Amino acid sequence: LVEITPRKGASATRLDAAHASELYDVYMHLLMMMAVRLCERWQERDKPLVLGAVSKVVDKINDGSADISGVVEASFDVMDACCEVVGNPYLTEALSNFKPAVSRAYYLSADRYRRGLTQTSEFFANLPQAVLARDSVKAQALIREFAEHQKSLIQQALAS
Repeated sequence: LVEITPRKGASATRLDAAHASELYDVYMHLLMMMAVRLCERWQERDKPLVLGAVSKVVDKINDGSADISGVVEASFDVMDACCEVVGNPYLTEALSNFKPAVSRAYYLSADRYRRGLTQTSEFFANLPQAVLARDSVKAQALIREFAEHQKSLIQQALAS
């Protein structure tokens, strides 16, 4: 399903609708784990790092160019900022290893992803509020909903 090789990260050996679904299920659970730890561990001094990364992804979404690669990279920057705050090297490595496969899935569904940028913007507006309120249940629910939406877009793209 997914090969994880040292220094190269995860890559989908096959990316059909079923494999994309499995990929997103695992990735979603890793993100939810990170959100729980982020809600527990963030400090006031961490806000500029995380909120700055969120601001950049929202700016990429709103700039009108619909640059999917820029949005995806900025989204990964948010994840990296959150990983830095959480400070769990194993979780950071696991999430980093999924970047190539998740990027591939985004690019395969770029047209559908472009049409779903409103939901992406809403996700990045709502998630920081849940984290700052230390509401890990809400943060996990937002991640689950967003990941399920993304998974659906990718499955549609791969089925067509």
